Amino acid sequence: MPSAENVIIVMKEEGIDVSNNKRNQLTQGMLKKYDKVIVLARKEECPSYLVEFPKTFFWDIPDAKETDYSFHIKTRDLIKVKVKNLIKEIES
Repeated sequence: MPSAENVIIVMKEEGIDVSNNKRNQLTQGMLKKYDKVIVLARKEECPSYLVEFPKTFFWDIPDAKETDYSFHIKTRDLIKVKVKNLIKEIES
């Protein structure tokens, strides 16, 4: 549970409260609703329908599970940069 606590802490530092968030499984039926699907998990861990979906993009983000606070900060900041770049790409 310390890893989850680190996620809550580093996101709160950005003004985002994720303390009550729950994971939802993305299903094959949901995919048609989206223009892009960003995946942080490794391809090997994903169902084939997600891997084969042409609008799926895999971001190379190290897994922060069971890591310390410092690693979570680096991970958060890396995701933040990638999201900002994605926004710029979409807006152009």
